[in-house]
Amino acid sequence: MLVLSRLRELNTPTPILKQSHSLPRYSPSLRYLPESSTPKLRVLLQVNDMATASFQAYLRSFLFRSNPIPMFLYDGNTLRILGANDAAVARYGYTNKEFRTMSIQNLRSSSDAQAFDSALPVDSEIPSCSLSTHFTREGMPFSVDVRIRPFVRLRRKLFLMSAVDASAWDNERLKLLRSEGIQQSLVNHCPFGIYRLNLTTSRFEQANPALLQFLGYSFEELCSIDIPDLYVEAADRNRLLAELHTTGSVGDFETRFRKKDGTAVRVHLYGYVCTDAETGHRYVHGYTVDLTRQRELEERLSHAHRMETVGRLAGGVAHDFNNITQSISLACELAMQDELAPAVQSKFLEVMHQTARAAEVTRQLLAFSRLQVLHPHVVNVNECVRKALPMLARAVGVDVSIELKLDEETGHVFIDPDQLALVLMQLADNARNAMPRGGALQISTSSSPGDPLLFGPCAVLTVTDTGVGMNEHTLQHIFEPFFSTKETTLANGLGLSTVHGIIAQSKGRIECVSSPGKGAAFNIYLPVAAAQSTVIAKFKGSRPASRVLLAEDDPIVNKHLSHAIQKAGFSIDAVRNGEQALAAFARLQYHLLITDIVMPKIGGIDLTKQLRERFPGLPVVLISGYSEEMSILEHLPLDNTCYLQKPFAVSKLISTMHTLLSQSQGTETESIGSTLAFHPSKKTGPRRE
Repeated sequence: MLVLSRLRELNTPTPILKQSHSLPRYSPSLRYLPESSTPKLRVLLQVNDMATASFQAYLRSFLFRSNPIPMFLYDGNTLRILGANDAAVARYGYTNKEFRTMSIQNLRSSSDAQAFDSALPVDSEIPSCSLSTHFTREGMPFSVDVRIRPFVRLRRKLFLMSAVDASAWDNERLKLLRSEGIQQSLVNHCPFGIYRLNLTTSRFEQANPALLQFLGYSFEELCSIDIPDLYVEAADRNRLLAELHTTGSVGDFETRFRKKDGTAVRVHLYGYVCTDAETGHRYVHGYTVDLTRQRELEERLSHAHRMETVGRLAGGVAHDFNNITQSISLACELAMQDELAPAVQSKFLEVMHQTARAAEVTRQLLAFSRLQVLHPHVVNVNECVRKALPMLARAVGVDVSIELKLDEETGHVFIDPDQLALVLMQLADNARNAMPRGGALQISTSSSPGDPLLFGPCAVLTVTDTGVGMNEHTLQHIFEPFFSTKETTLANGLGLSTVHGIIAQSKGRIECVSSPGKGAAFNIYLPVAAAQSTVIAKFKGSRPASRVLLAEDDPIVNKHLSHAIQKAGFSIDAVRNGEQALAAFARLQYHLLITDIVMPKIGGIDLTKQLRERFPGLPVVLISGYSEEMSILEHLPLDNTCYLQKPFAVSKLISTMHTLLSQSQGTETESIGSTLAFHPSKKTGPRRE
């Protein structure tokens, strides 16, 4: 009848446009009309759809109002009641107007509000149920079976709640319902995925919110996909089904799932097979644990172990090479003390120059292997960046712009500021090479509440460029020594490995994020330290003629050092290990000890400790190509102790000896560059010097 009446109205001479201007622009029925359809037919279908929609809305409203079970509609964010049906008005005693001024929590006692929150569905598509106690307007309590169904209407999260009066139910039924509510709450709030899978249809039938959030599907989407599509490797599913068929259960089964966005994630699967008594279908009740974060940390740890192994190898090479360069340098210096022809002298100078270049390479190797001696103290990261800015600008050139984004709330860190400047220089040089046609370099600082590998608050220093970026293969090897993408003989491949070593030795961590064509970002995490000033001891006093004992296991270095010290006017005795040094001190009195740190039997550290027990004020010069146990230096007393890194010039050694001998009578507290600097302890924090 509605259609016939509208046809009669359309036969009137009223223009179609004037009649249809208030009709909706889109009607579902128009999808099935050909383009050649008449305007009158289109208007007719639009009016018919409007009538259908209006009838459906009326029907929903009628069903809600006339339902004999009390029902409430409330807002999911504010919990404000938007409407209640007639049964709710009759059972609770409130009017509909009063209900709309209340929160859904007002139906419960204040002490039971937390239990109500746990009954709320945590996902927008999964209903929940629970047994609860509600109160009438007069304050009379009664038991209700609460069922809550969430849905979204016009991008607004709403909840439809029914409250079945359970006052007349027996205790066994109430206990069963309460148990079901608790179990459902445990499943819904579980942090790992729980599901029910039908093996007959290969479809999910139940899934908790954790699994939906992890895979990125809605509940309807997950139940509609085929299980084989979820596996990245089909062979894994076949192995899983075979194990379930054989044993009836599976535990600790590792595979990869494909999320809704296409990314692959690694998971552990646990489950068992059961049979439904009514349908005869076989089901899997399973559990899914996300391994993505765990595997990421394991990969970091494995990479750190590989770098540690390579670092030990590099440190051993550097140690032996430093002894060689030390002997060459000493031989050249001793030769140049004699009268030589200018041509011969220039050749010796060239040898010493090349020796210095070799020493720089070994210094970088020691930095990578974390075996160099640093001079750290508490510094402000932002100040270090600002001081290094002019140097960085000259390094990258005029075609690369530098932008600073420094967070003034970034904490202080315990690091050698010169080494931090070297880190910035190496990263800037790497960025310049990645931007041959110019670009932008950004240096930013921020704070991080914690890092899974550093265990504590960190200052984050980030260096970002707009260069060509790196592929996955390059990212896996960029911090390895002698790895370089430069097609030139000038590249030694130690730039980023040096950066890695400096940061690691400073108890920090560095990572790189990059992809081809999208630049690179180096993130440096350094543990936050309390701001403090650091001081070390300086000596003063004087001593006349002195006898020196040299303990050095390398015969060539031992020979050249003895000759140089003797020519400087000292009385020198030389031994090859710690045992011989102890025997020498038992026979004679020495005013100063020069000892290599790494020696057979008794090393330089133990030798110093034993001699200091007998001669507390003994001045000691520690020398080494590297120290594998450098952290134990912090347990030595600061007084009368200096450290020299091989290779060093004879003049520097003689100057250090004169300083210690002339100042061993007394000490005063003042910062000097030649005294020993200590590493911060990982357990006790930075050492106050």
